[in-house]
Amino acid sequence: MALVAYDQVQFTDANFLSLAYWTIVGAYIFQGNKNDTQTLLEAAVYDIPSRHLLFRAPGGSQVTDGAAGVYVQARLRQDSAKGFDLATDDLIKNLKTQLEDFRTRVKQAPGAVARIEHKPGCREGGSFDAGFVLILALLVGVREWRRRR
Repeated sequence: MALVAYDQVQFTDANFLSLAYWTIVGAYIFQGNKNDTQTLLEAAVYDIPSRHLLFRAPGGSQVTDGAAGVYVQARLRQDSAKGFDLATDDLIKNLKTQLEDFRTRVKQAPGAVARIEHKPGCREGGSFDAGFVLILALLVGVREWRRRR
């Protein structure tokens, strides 16, 4: 079973340029707000029958940007999507690394990992490939859901 979790935190602070917001033009021109978006994703793969964690991988991003007063909310939404995309790319890269490490551990010490059985007609390692594709599909689905939200 694969579990994927995410967390995103956004901060926005006014800087000295925000004084220009007292004028109508200043609120549209000067980037008086500093926005920080931090995103963390994590995927963990468990073997349910043996209750063992097989491997886990993190993904993270930090997006720092500025915005004029009128555009703060729109910029925060853009930063949210960008942060999620960057964290997803980082997670996928780390998942590939962890999957390869897991495959190496299984080959080097088969007894250290829960017994792995292949179903008839399944090529060697096929169950892990399908699991990896499932995790990636889940990540893409979460990304699309997040974009539409």
